[in-house]
Amino acid sequence: MTSDLHSTVCECVRHAKPYIMSDRNIMFMTVVEFKEQIGSATLTVLKSPKTGKLFLTASDGTCFRVQQDIDKTKEMKILVEDLDFTNACLVNVENGAEKQFEL
Repeated sequence: MTSDLHSTVCECVRHAKPYIMSDRNIMFMTVVEFKEQIGSATLTVLKSPKTGKLFLTASDGTCFRVQQDIDKTKEMKILVEDLDFTNACLVNVENGAEKQFEL
């Protein structure tokens, strides 16, 4: 997944419903939904002492990607492309539009 794709998807989609983008099925899953899907009781974000990079581990030891500048104080979801859970990535999500006023 390229950074441009990640940025485009994050601007367009903020929930776990599928979004079709140029032959790709992209969806965001809640952490609970993802844990249920992969059959994991827990997910843990770790930092490699060798590379300094973040990664996500399931209770069975399976590893997944993490947005490297992830902010644990903001909403997080799991980005899944083409139902390929092996390449899932924990990312921050936020609303694309901010309400200014109502008439």
